[in-house]
Amino acid sequence: MAEDVLEKLRNINGVSEDLQKKILEMVQKYRQLDEEGKKDFNEEARDAFRKSLSQISRDLVKNSTLAMLYQSHALIIIAALVIVFIFVFFGYKLYRSLSERERKREEKKRNKQMKKKK
Repeated sequence: MAEDVLEKLRNINGVSEDLQKKILEMVQKYRQLDEEGKKDFNEEARDAFRKSLSQISRDLVKNSTLAMLYQSHALIIIAALVIVFIFVFFGYKLYRSLSERERKREEKKRNKQMKKKK
């Protein structure tokens, strides 16, 4: 059984040899336990596993809440940037239009003055 576990661990990429040795030692110690010891070990392992899962669950909920918060802020920021871009674009168009109109008036004024001089 211990050799089967070790062989399965070797087939999984990323499992260090140190971890493999520790698991092998744990399996060998488990095999040496009496029935009462095995039962206690199983209960402790189950409790530790449940605690780990509950902690992971809490972390996931916390992180997903933060992610949703960041997403909502990102949408608000993008919307604000679009509105600012629209104001800048139309403000620039208005400025160009008014400056063009002013330039044409000045040209017209100069043309009238030149005609008067002739």
